[in-house]
Amino acid sequence: MLKLRFRPHFYNGTCVGKVFVITPVYCTTKNRRQRLLLESLYSVRLQSHPEYLHVVVDDGSTDDTKEVLERIAQSDPRLMVLSKKNGGSSEAVNFGIQKAAELHPPDYITLCHSDDLLLPRSLDHRVQLAEETGADFIFSDIISQSAGMSGKSDRTEFGQYNRARTFESSQMLFDSQLDHVRIPYMSMLWRGKFFMNQVKGYDPRITSAEDWDIALRTAKQLVATGSKHATLGVATGVRRSNKGGLELQNIADGTKELCYEMILEKHLSGRRYTEALEREYLLLWQRNPGLLTFQTPLRGSLLHRLRVRTDHALWRWQRLVRPKKQKRGVKPVLEPLVQEFLKEIDTGADTLPSGTRDTQ
Repeated sequence: MLKLRFRPHFYNGTCVGKVFVITPVYCTTKNRRQRLLLESLYSVRLQSHPEYLHVVVDDGSTDDTKEVLERIAQSDPRLMVLSKKNGGSSEAVNFGIQKAAELHPPDYITLCHSDDLLLPRSLDHRVQLAEETGADFIFSDIISQSAGMSGKSDRTEFGQYNRARTFESSQMLFDSQLDHVRIPYMSMLWRGKFFMNQVKGYDPRITSAEDWDIALRTAKQLVATGSKHATLGVATGVRRSNKGGLELQNIADGTKELCYEMILEKHLSGRRYTEALEREYLLLWQRNPGLLTFQTPLRGSLLHRLRVRTDHALWRWQRLVRPKKQKRGVKPVLEPLVQEFLKEIDTGADTLPSGTRDTQ
């Protein structure tokens, strides 16, 4: 049982937290996401930082997720459950922040996707760094149990430990995002006013790669306003894979490529835009060579097809002949509280919130 350092504020029976944790969720009987969602709820409930409001937005789930969430919320005043017609995670996040802000404007905003986990001191670590540095944007190390992460990493018994890159300036951060140099998106935390007034939330048109889009727009606003960002060298979350996710479907039906086009056209034009777009197509091809489709004039041009295939062949040849680099550095050591929490999740212990065990 967590001991609160100070009493949280309430409005009409709902906790008004300084930190909004937003979770968009879309569960079906096919994607079987509900178990992962309940574990995510559990990880947020264990936060050592008491002044938070967990806003879960049911984005039109077709199973009994809405009823399960409402049952849990009856015994958890720091959980706000909202429901809306299915419209994508970006739209759901904006909806959740808007409704929660009607109670009280947040000091900070972060996300916990329905298949991810917050480590027990996640909010404490990031809020403390923001307070100490005055930064409007924070990101940190994470543990990844899914493919697709880049950057410096080390293996732990719980997954790949991904270290967040550090950037000397906001301009360097923006330039790196234009090159799609990934940061641990799930660890992003914004100061509330900066997110709502400068970044202006997620773009509801972007239904795939939305985290890259908002990281780009955040970095751009940091540069424009002279605001600061900070990097935390402590793992604050676990990124998990979900076979029922939409990633592969978005690649196969062309949604991800179309979203890449919309994201890049906000910041680039002319030849730089074309070159950046072709780079993204190549990266998609490398990771999923059998799924890409060519539908728009650029993607359908013979020149572009030849270039993508040639670059892909060169990339495969380089991987065969290039010697593997030896990993060096200090192996990350997870604090005991984090290890205990992850072991509890991995061993399949009964982590479901009270009132949901009879639904499984």
